Amino acid sequence: MAHSPKPLSKLSPVERVRDSIRKGARTQREIAQDTKLGKDEIGDALANLLLWTREIRTQIVDNTRLYYLNDSAETG
Repeated sequence: MAHSPKPLSKLSPVERVRDSIRKGARTQREIAQDTKLGKDEIGDALANLLLWTREIRTQIVDNTRLYYLNDSAETG
């Protein structure tokens, strides 16, 4: 099935956060700047990606929480 990129406004918050992390955003601040989503929407999307679909992982570096795509999500 061909996947054509949807305009940013048509993507769900989860899709926007996933794409932002894929493009290199690592912190919630970077994700917010890239997606223009509110903190609650970003928090919900991150929880969904971390806990339910397990597409991302998190790590704390110098008291800053960073987000990364899991390798399986990048290739799948």
